[in-house]
Amino acid sequence: MSKTIHAVFENGIFRTVEPVDLPDKVEVVFEPRVVEKSDDWPDCYFETTAGAFANEPFDRPDQGALPNRGKW
Repeated sequence: MSKTIHAVFENGIFRTVEPVDLPDKVEVVFEPRVVEKSDDWPDCYFETTAGAFANEPFDRPDQGALPNRGKW
């Protein structure tokens, strides 16, 4: 089987940007090729990354709170 799989290399790991239909722990061989960036996002990019920050803490200041700026 030969198929092109798009991935992003971050923090030492290749992360696919679209689902890959392979069994767990199957060994693959690939030759990374850096691609030029474009304004287009790969298909399914947002679907596969949605929720990536779902468990991240979200700190928001109280409603109407302004940072202390001293004397303006």
